[in-house]
Amino acid sequence: MVLELREALQPGSLYELQLSFSGPVYQDFREGLFINLYTDQGERRALLASQMEPTFARNVFPCFDEPALKATFNITIIHHPSYVALSNMPKLRQSEKDVNGSKWTVTTFHTTPRMPTYLAAFVICDYDHVNRTERGKEIRIWARKDAIANGNADFALNITGPIFSFLEDLFNISYPLPKTDMIALPTFDNRAMENWGLLIFDESLLLLKPDEQLTEKKTVISHIVSHEIGHQARGKMFSLISHEDVSQLLYQK
Repeated sequence: MVLELREALQPGSLYELQLSFSGPVYQDFREGLFINLYTDQGERRALLASQMEPTFARNVFPCFDEPALKATFNITIIHHPSYVALSNMPKLRQSEKDVNGSKWTVTTFHTTPRMPTYLAAFVICDYDHVNRTERGKEIRIWARKDAIANGNADFALNITGPIFSFLEDLFNISYPLPKTDMIALPTFDNRAMENWGLLIFDESLLLLKPDEQLTEKKTVISHIVSHEIGHQARGKMFSLISHEDVSQLLYQK
């Protein structure tokens, strides 16, 4: 993009550039910002999610969409009050906004650490979650309300904390973010994505149904979860050990 200015810029002066931007919301492709349609509690529902890797962030917001160019992100999402908004960081504040007589919720998140554009992430959904605290940091598993009520997210919740603790102890590195959200999408072509603080999965690789209490399915979920946790750690230091080794060590424990 080339910007033609009306006059020369003066050194030492402060200038503000405002740009309008719009991008597509996909239904048939799980890239950039996309929609998932699904059934929950007998009703047809929808959610919005993001997949920025490798170069889809440019479809969602104006940016230098190259992994070597890192920045902090201040994310604010305006959404329907009945939906929950999730992003890389914890919620900073929430307020209401009136749009043509309708009330909308404005959710603002804490500033992210410096990171590439492809790790920025957000989801707007009508989901429930289960949670636990591991070493003072909250872990939440989000899924369809039916799935949460049926206990399908419990296995993933129970293994995620020990995986974090094992990798922190192994490499003597503390996980740099204050929380971790993991969300199971009804359909996600990429299988899983290691966004910092908001890991996205196809639900077939995160949820364990009561009739799937097989070692093989538990091994698959452990494999995928350890892989994504390893890759989303700062500097990818956790990736020095394979996710297969992590799964085996967890089962030995």
